Amino acid sequence: MPHLLIIEDDPHIADVVEFLMEEQGHRVDRATDGRLGWALYQKGAYALVILDLGLPGMSGWEIFERIRGLQPEQPLIMLTAQGEEPERVKGLTLGADDYITKPFSNPELVARVRNLLRRVKPLPEILVHGQIKLMPERGEVVIAGMNVVLPAHEFRLLQGLMSQPGRVYNRDQLMVLMYGDTCEVNDRAVDQSVKRLRKKICGCQPDFKGIETVYGLGYRLRETDS
Repeated sequence: MPHLLIIEDDPHIADVVEFLMEEQGHRVDRATDGRLGWALYQKGAYALVILDLGLPGMSGWEIFERIRGLQPEQPLIMLTAQGEEPERVKGLTLGADDYITKPFSNPELVARVRNLLRRVKPLPEILVHGQIKLMPERGEVVIAGMNVVLPAHEFRLLQGLMSQPGRVYNRDQLMVLMYGDTCEVNDRAVDQSVKRLRKKICGCQPDFKGIETVYGLGYRLRETDS
């Protein structure tokens, strides 16, 4: 059952999109404010984001750029007002998967969502890296067969690293992964969180060396744990 996020400030349009998606059997989260939409995105794993560009609180463009910074492969459909051709061209050029012009045809929206979900690789419900298994929906981590309880920010840190092995995250990106963009923490807090996470993993898997420091850039999870 694909999990979708709708970020649209017009309550009527949001109601219509939510109804259409739920009618197709999808689970739906929705936000009518840009900041709330971004906060929801950071906490969930979504098969598809339907994003309006004209949002209060935080613009659709800012959300789009942040999503692409964290998850370049995230499937995303933009909602644009009629006559905003330059905006649509810009969005497709920067990596939007598709766009829908408002007002839209309900069958067309359903068809575009169905076609996009058919093309993309579904997000796994369980992330696996070597002897580490992370279950986002259940908030559980198992390392070398042992259950490990992590505080929420360390869980989100590990989830982000496991979502894209090999990718280097700078400290600002890791701060957003762990705390969102509303909490002010410094680089030292990020380094300490990485240190504690390494220690907890090594407590179950002593030979673990998977979280690497990329000096001058940030941190990454090795693509293999060997």
